[in-house]
Amino acid sequence: MAAINYKWLKTDIDFTLDYKYTGKMPQFYINEEGDPVEGYISAFNTMDFTVQRSFFRNRLTIGAGVKNIFDNTTIPSVGTSAGCIPVVPAVILLAGEDCIRPGFC
Repeated sequence: MAAINYKWLKTDIDFTLDYKYTGKMPQFYINEEGDPVEGYISAFNTMDFTVQRSFFRNRLTIGAGVKNIFDNTTIPSVGTSAGCIPVVPAVILLAGEDCIRPGFC
């Protein structure tokens, strides 16, 4: 994970750019025969951008930003029958990240 922070002193506005690389992760699933099989979820990148400013002697901070700049909606995987993360009502939780909802294969 990497972050770049910049403070515009004239206006007291903070800019933050966060980047995270998540490497290939193992996954396990049950195949059509009912046997457990190991596969993996491909590596991917995420990036977020935030702007914020403090008011009232730093007692109130207001910010806005953009999450998921690379628009990750599906993450390719190997080992499932469809070749990508299956579409299920649940979401996939990634360590240290928000949830990424799988898209359609």
